[in-house]
Order: sequence, then structure tokens, then C-alpha cells
Amino acid sequence: VQVGIRLTLDSRLPSVRYQIKMQKVMNSCFWLLSGLVLESNVVFFLVMKRGWSVGDTDKIDLATACVALMYNIHITMTYFRGRGARRLLKLP
Repeated sequence: VQVGIRLTLDSRLPSVRYQIKMQKVMNSCFWLLSGLVLESNVVFFLVMKRGWSVGDTDKIDLATACVALMYNIHITMTYFRGRGARRLLKLP
């Protein structure tokens, strides 16, 4: 699904400066989703094959969710950094 969205958006983006920024955001989101899928597979393996308790793997899930949230905030801040960001965010 992510690849389909990426190809659709790439073809519709105009040839201006923000195209590069939008592509960087899409790449970052792709890697974030890939990391979350990998973490989910590792947790599934630990519970089903290694016999870990769900409580133990919940700690892994919580840590991964916190890292993903921080990375999402980083992506957002990177996107809005630059010209026009002060006006958009209403900063002095």
C-alpha cells in the first residue's frame, strides 16, 4: 500500500522545491512503517516460538511506540522547518 501511495503522489507532485521535501517525508514514513512491521514480527516470534509472556513483550511494544512517536515528531518538525513555517505555525 505504501509503495502504491508513493508512486501516485510522486507522479502528481509539481516540479518545485517542496517535491524533494515531500519525498523525504514519504521515505521517512516508509522506513518508520517498515520498522514497526519488523518489531511486530519479532514480538510475534518471541511470544509464539520462545514462550515469552505478553507482559514482557508489552515493554518492547511501549518502547517501540515511544520511539515511533518521537520519530514522527521529528519528521513533522523537519517538514515544517524553513520558509513559511513561522507563518503556518504562527510563531513570532
